[in-house]
Amino acid sequence: MTVDEAIAIAETVLDGEGLNDVQEIIFRQCWEGRYSYEEISQLSQYNDEYIKALAAKLWKQLSEAFDEKVKKNNLRSVFKRYLRRNQVTLHRTQVIGVNLSGANLSGAKLSFANLS
Repeated sequence: MTVDEAIAIAETVLDGEGLNDVQEIIFRQCWEGRYSYEEISQLSQYNDEYIKALAAKLWKQLSEAFDEKVKKNNLRSVFKRYLRRNQVTLHRTQVIGVNLSGANLSGAKLSFANLS
């Protein structure tokens, strides 16, 4: 599971409430194995006390949503258990570029198409 997939799941279990910028920094850094709030604060523009306070709030929200204790060092395992418990299958998409200039698309059904 990628960090972006985990964030999407987190936002879903938090009833669509998106992570703010700082929460996303904390989540991404902890997912990647940075367990020190001082280290995370050095990578961001925020002081370590602010990072620590916001992280505590995030872990509490996620703990309530998942109905199990979420901490920075068990983040990945909680999400893996959630996927297994709910039999969630992640569908990864692949971006494919196609040149359709001159193609007749009248009557075509395009699902999930980005036509930019």
